[in-house]
Amino acid sequence: MTPTLSIIVPIYNRIDVISSCVESVLQDGSSEFELILIDDLSTDNSFNFIKDINDPRVKIGQSKIRKNGNVARNLGAEMARGKYLTFLDSDDIYLHDRI
Repeated sequence: MTPTLSIIVPIYNRIDVISSCVESVLQDGSSEFELILIDDLSTDNSFNFIKDINDPRVKIGQSKIRKNGNVARNLGAEMARGKYLTFLDSDDIYLHDRI
């Protein structure tokens, strides 16, 4: 199934908040999305956390060189399969039924 929406989240050293962000998206009532998490070479445990997420709607990417959030967003956009793109910061959450 091709998702309608690709949600792209750039991550850099957000182990303290990324769980809430991811959970808020995955608990939404819709299933027509993909969640693309792009780690920008975090030095905390963020990448290990996201790579252990077991959900078919989640795609993981990692920058090859530490750049910034915009480069991570572009990498996520390249990976996206959805008809529409949206961006979510790693310290934000979606309210229920936002999607």
